[in-house]
Amino acid sequence: MLDYTLSVAELATLREAHRKEKKKRLADRLKAVYLLGSGWTAQKVSEALLVDEDTIRNWFHLYQAGGQKRLLHWQVGGSKPYLNVGQQMTLKQHVTKTLHSTCKAVGQYIRQQFQVNHAPRSVSALLRRLGFSHKKPKVVLGKADAVAQTQFIAHWEMLKANLGEQDDVYFMDATHPQHNTQAGYGWILKGQDFNLHSNTGLERLNINGVFSFKTLRPLIRTEETINAQAAIRLLEDLEAAQPVGKIHIIADNARYYRSALVKAHLATEGCRIQIHFLPPYSPNLNLIERLWGFFKRKVIYGTYYDTFVKFKNATLGFFRDIGKHHQELSTLMTDNFRVAKI
Repeated sequence: MLDYTLSVAELATLREAHRKEKKKRLADRLKAVYLLGSGWTAQKVSEALLVDEDTIRNWFHLYQAGGQKRLLHWQVGGSKPYLNVGQQMTLKQHVTKTLHSTCKAVGQYIRQQFQVNHAPRSVSALLRRLGFSHKKPKVVLGKADAVAQTQFIAHWEMLKANLGEQDDVYFMDATHPQHNTQAGYGWILKGQDFNLHSNTGLERLNINGVFSFKTLRPLIRTEETINAQAAIRLLEDLEAAQPVGKIHIIADNARYYRSALVKAHLATEGCRIQIHFLPPYSPNLNLIERLWGFFKRKVIYGTYYDTFVKFKNATLGFFRDIGKHHQELSTLMTDNFRVAKI
């Protein structure tokens, strides 16, 4: 247990300083140290001042290290940090390479590496000054081939540059939205929960689709099963929707897209379709993946559908009325492809 014992003289000095201090945030620091020195526990002081216990303890450590001057000079987010420029660069390199979920964990590293105490709020401010934000890491497939992806991006640029006026490029993929409530992010009052109804249905839709790079519009089919025959039906719909010009399709390596039946269809006389296959494990290069994510944010996340029919209608309605989302899609569905970094 930490020793917060202070002398009678120190307590008297703190009490007088607290009486004279006009700034509440600084007065709270003096009060916290005074109360700890008077025999209060960190938990009781935390409850009384509505400040977390780590911050309370850190204030006391600052007082021990440099008295009132250091205690009152220390700022939660704003003034000169106690890490010098070199230490901050070391910290930046460490946090860039090592994922820390909490400010408390980063604070522990700072304490161990530099013998400097920072409360979690101070760590948060420091990290933001160094260019960090608190967000989810991006999950990438460990088997992605960066060289193959780089080569494909070069192929894509050449394909795009040589498109005829009536030609178009489509990104193709399947998705399988399930009739069950999925929670997404939302603004919720602190200390409260926002309850979403759920259902136990296991029904799902099987959607096979393409997305036009030129028009920003999808063409989809719902199927009982996504297989080679379903892929051919989609290709036939696409040729009917674009009656002239070459049709280039970017697709992943799903077996039904590479099947003998699909190859035979592409080889038929008059077929205007050419499929360009992505490198394995490259969803980051398939533009339609963004459309599926956009659809889920608009239709699925945080929304309860009590029947499968309502769920299906909402899903198909989204794609039918896709034009209302044109402005958002025009900024989302761009070919700013990046190679997956492993």
